[in-house]
Amino acid sequence: ECKDLNTSYQVAAHLLNRLRSATDRDRVSTTGYPEGEIYRMLFEELRQVDTSHVLIALDEIDNIGGDDNILYKLPRCNNDNSAAYVDPATTKVGVVGITNDGTFRESLDPRAKSTLCDQEIHFPPYDAVELETIVEDRAAVAFHDDVLSQDVVPLTAALAAQRSGYARTALDLLYEAADNARSTDGAARSTDGARVTATHVEAAEESIQQGAIVEEIRGLSTHGTLVAYAMLRLSEGGELPAKIDKIYAWYRQFAEQVGVDPVTSRTIHNTLNDLMVNGTVTSEEVNKGRSGGRHYEYELGCRAEILLDGLEGDSRVGSVDRRL
Repeated sequence: ECKDLNTSYQVAAHLLNRLRSATDRDRVSTTGYPEGEIYRMLFEELRQVDTSHVLIALDEIDNIGGDDNILYKLPRCNNDNSAAYVDPATTKVGVVGITNDGTFRESLDPRAKSTLCDQEIHFPPYDAVELETIVEDRAAVAFHDDVLSQDVVPLTAALAAQRSGYARTALDLLYEAADNARSTDGAARSTDGARVTATHVEAAEESIQQGAIVEEIRGLSTHGTLVAYAMLRLSEGGELPAKIDKIYAWYRQFAEQVGVDPVTSRTIHNTLNDLMVNGTVTSEEVNKGRSGGRHYEYELGCRAEILLDGLEGDSRVGSVDRRL
């Protein structure tokens, strides 16, 4: 899992230690070695494994950001022109990258992209029916009988499907709704005697969405704040959804106005992906065929008022917008 590994070096060191865990060889520190030495040791371990195939699954691979050298090195290790040659007649090495970021492949270094020769398998988010099944199973374990009103699980699933399609979103929403019910003066019962009702779910959804987005906006870097402000202004001007190049142009304009050096378009692309986690921003792939090709367009995923709340009082953008 790459959640806590944000460089190719760290991923390579982690893989090396995982391979060594089944042997009597010492684990290595994740810092202090030259990068080339870490790769040399990693491929030496791959040459020594007693199996015909090694499939390396890298979950949340987008966390490594722009440092994607590991995705160039690993697929080449069965290439006899590679200095880190692992004989495919002995051990074939494959790589699976798992990510929720549908635009991750676009940000890869061209060398890594061409070396991967990858095939994309898309697993769509859960729909409301699938989420309802998941939530029902978990609720049966978590709650006593008759604690939830009949509409709680379907509503929870529907709201989570709209927001992200993730099971974790649905379960967090149900937890928050139950916690709200428990804290409201004896948890007043609905007409069917249940303690947790649709009202609690709706209140929890509003609280989660607004709170997460406001907190996220207030914790952004200067460049992230300017991207969020650019999305706000584009929304107010009726210019969303928009492609990355238009968003980047507005970001550059505001960066110059507040006196900071703009970062690259690729960095802003990564920032937009980060803003998608809590639903501040959403994206949709647009296929215009041979005439226009495929690209992603970005839209606000929350009300503009929530974004304004998160930006309020921020001196970095206050100089270009009197509302803030």
